[in-house]
Amino acid sequence: MPDALSKTVPIWCAVINKAYLVRHGELLEDAERKAWREDAGLFCPPWISGSEWDEMHQKINLWAERLLVSSLFLNFIQ
Repeated sequence: MPDALSKTVPIWCAVINKAYLVRHGELLEDAERKAWREDAGLFCPPWISGSEWDEMHQKINLWAERLLVSSLFLNFIQ
């Protein structure tokens, strides 16, 4: 499986989910916010090593913050 499917797509999903949570987390009910925190993680195929997953996971918050301050227009659907 190419890296784009096993790493890049999961990273982008996690970054977008985290950015959404940062931007709209206060609008969610407590139970929804907890579910978002639990489900907004980085999910990769099982053959991705633990150290590789850790390295990617550590950067999710940074990338989400950079996405939010970028000039990219983010229109999250509620």
